[in-house]
Amino acid sequence: MFTKWVSCLTGPLTEVTLAPDGNNDWEVELVVVLGRGGRHIPEADAWAHVAGVTVGQDISARAIQLQGPSPQWSLGKSLPGYGPTGPWLV
Repeated sequence: MFTKWVSCLTGPLTEVTLAPDGNNDWEVELVVVLGRGGRHIPEADAWAHVAGVTVGQDISARAIQLQGPSPQWSLGKSLPGYGPTGPWLV
């Protein structure tokens, strides 16, 4: 599990501007969209909190993720457009 900030999320038809010299990488992911929150949810009730699933592309600027004395994975994964999803929620 990792963070994708809302500012990076976009639909399936988008133009992504890659970070220059960012050693950009991508993976296809199953995206679970939560419909309602909760805490300490019993496993048997988990799907009642899911609005649906969709496909997403996890784009990462590896150089940004690993820079600095304390690497921050979320920064390199959350640039504008780095989270295309969809087109369907099932």
